[in-house]
Amino acid sequence: MRCSIRKARPDVTGFSAGWLSLREPADHAARSLPLTRAVVGALSTELPCRVLDLAAGTGSNVRYLAGHLPSEQRWLLVDHDPALLAIASRDLRRDRPMCHVDVREWIWLHWHAGCA
Repeated sequence: MRCSIRKARPDVTGFSAGWLSLREPADHAARSLPLTRAVVGALSTELPCRVLDLAAGTGSNVRYLAGHLPSEQRWLLVDHDPALLAIASRDLRRDRPMCHVDVREWIWLHWHAGCA
């Protein structure tokens, strides 16, 4: 398998945690509750629920979905911005102790996919 990794341009700074926090209520309101319920209904309740969140930012998907999913959850959050992941790790461990949350920078995904 051949993979390439391109680095972001130096002038691309990513997303601001403050901006993501401001838009989170609108993002959550725009989600489809019937679709969320349908997906959750299709999950097995016998095993821990494992979720891979790509471009996780500060963990908005965890905050939205954790209350809908089975009680035992294991989340892997992947993002290119270590500062956003640090915020996600800190806040989610404090606010969602029932969720096992692990965070990784996106380059980790390339290594585990054999693309390094």
